[in-house]
Amino acid sequence: MPHVTEPRRWRLEIRGMSCEHCVGAVRDALLAVPGVRHAHVRIGHAEVETDAEVRRDALATAIDELGYRVLD
Repeated sequence: MPHVTEPRRWRLEIRGMSCEHCVGAVRDALLAVPGVRHAHVRIGHAEVETDAEVRRDALATAIDELGYRVLD
C-alpha cells in the first residue's frame, strides 16, 4: 500500500496582481508546480493545497517568475 501523506495548506499574500488575467496566470503557474493539488487565487492572495513535501519557496518562485511578488 502506498504511503499517503496529509496535504499541506498555504496562504500566500501576493502583490502586483490587478485583474482576472493576473489571477488566471498565477493559478496556472501554481498548478504547474509538481505536487500542487488545488489553487484558489484571488487578487492579492492565493490558497494552495499541496502534497506534504512541496516547499513554500517553490510556490513563491512560480509566482515571482510571472513578475508578481509573494510577501514573507
